[in-house]
Amino acid sequence: MTIKSTLTLLCCLTHLAMAQIPSDYQLKNDWLISPQEFQAKITTDSAAKRITFGNGLFSRTIDFRLGTTIDFQNLMNGESIIRAVEPEGSVSIDGQLFFLGGADGQSNKAFLTEAWISKLQAKKGSLKLTHFKIGEPRERLRWKRTRHHAPDAVWPPKGKTLRLDYQFPSI
Repeated sequence: MTIKSTLTLLCCLTHLAMAQIPSDYQLKNDWLISPQEFQAKITTDSAAKRITFGNGLFSRTIDFRLGTTIDFQNLMNGESIIRAVEPEGSVSIDGQLFFLGGADGQSNKAFLTEAWISKLQAKKGSLKLTHFKIGEPRERLRWKRTRHHAPDAVWPPKGKTLRLDYQFPSI
């Protein structure tokens, strides 16, 4: 049996209120003024067994071996947002809880280092990430355009999709 979890990253940000640009702001252009520079993209690193997806403002990296997120970067200031490796989610079937990926062995959950990631083991009893598929957003429902303030809105929205397939652990 296979459980499929779909994560969709869309480059359709609508509003960002910033009273003041932080001193460590690293982006050269404002995404509200020059949106063409901020496009959704997904890259894979087969040697490291990692998938990274982002939209120019944030990026997220999933370790295929652990089946979970190991890095979440704020690209506006270059800081990592993640401190601990946790499962992507969970599913309960007949009262039994199964985690989607995850890791065991992180002794200090206040921060995460690359050296620690290589030593982590897949969480015991968790569903294992077995496959992924990169695609384009598709129309899943008919949308009657009623947003008069966004006449240029496209449907389906532009961006990328990333489907992650998980498999139950061997019993």
